[in-house]
Amino acid sequence: MGLSDLDEIKALFIEKREQVRAELEAILAARPAAHQDLAEARKAAHAEGVRFNRIAGRITVAVRNTDYGTAPALAEAFEEARRRLNQAEARAERARRDVANLEWRLQSLRDDLEQIERAITPPQLEHRPEVVKRPLPPGLQRVELIEFPSSGFAHAAPAG
Repeated sequence: MGLSDLDEIKALFIEKREQVRAELEAILAARPAAHQDLAEARKAAHAEGVRFNRIAGRITVAVRNTDYGTAPALAEAFEEARRRLNQAEARAERARRDVANLEWRLQSLRDDLEQIERAITPPQLEHRPEVVKRPLPPGLQRVELIEFPSSGFAHAAPAG
């Protein structure tokens, strides 16, 4: 591997670094809008929850001392309010997940950028690692072979 190969690899990492930086900047630009959407969705879901509770309370009062069940018109109003609440809560959950995915991608890109920077300019080692030769454990210091003449197979067994 010559110097030109290393320069080519370094140029590849530099190009990749610029791509990651561009994507990182795009996500950082989209981040405030995503958080704003989340806040608005949560606010809308809360308002729908309050509205639903008020409708449910009024229906409860209207039906309390009657001999028959809920009128079909009231049941339809209740179901419509429930649908609207479910839709608002689903929008809020979707916005929460979008923000969580955005934050995860942002952290992932930051980690990628850090690794690419280390690949372009590797950190200097403070000391070179040493290979320390250690003696074999006592049972493996002397090994005798056991030969099986019928199969031609030799098995290592500790001596002793």
